[in-house]
Amino acid sequence: MQEPLKLGAVLLVITTICGGLLGFVNARTAPIIAQGKEKAQQVAVQQLLPLAKEMEEVEVTDVGKLTTVFVTYDSGTYIGAVAKVYPDGFGGSIELLVGMHADGTLAGVQVLTHAETPGLGANMTQDAFKNQFKDQQTPLGVSKTTSGDGEIMAITGATITSRAVVDGVNEATAYMKAHQAAWEKGEY
Repeated sequence: MQEPLKLGAVLLVITTICGGLLGFVNARTAPIIAQGKEKAQQVAVQQLLPLAKEMEEVEVTDVGKLTTVFVTYDSGTYIGAVAKVYPDGFGGSIELLVGMHADGTLAGVQVLTHAETPGLGANMTQDAFKNQFKDQQTPLGVSKTTSGDGEIMAITGATITSRAVVDGVNEATAYMKAHQAAWEKGEY
């Protein structure tokens, strides 16, 4: 009976030490990881609206999968907005930035994180898919055969992912269009 107790005690000590080390490493690296994500997000916003010089972050709490909007200006003139939305794809939540110019056309989309299937849904990060959104008017739909005039061509074998991205774009732009007049006046 003594041997199993000794083994259990040794295992307890080892797991306690490992758990403590993991906690320590996590505490030290979490701020660095958060800083890296913030930087990547700022770069993506700048890529979507390159003329923007100033940015106001607006938290959104009452709209579906939408969490944050970055309202952008150049010398006090409204340039457009970029919304962060989390539509549900095939593999889970997709962290998506949707940019919209002041004239209501789409500036484009940027995928920040996802868990979609490699070679299928993950193809939403490729320019061939993302470029379909540029200069489009919303609402958009998904087509399995052609793209253009309000239709985004679905990724082959990843219709669920394609629809999720389009739904996220439609939700984000509807919110941005509804609030654009206030943002043009500098009201949040």
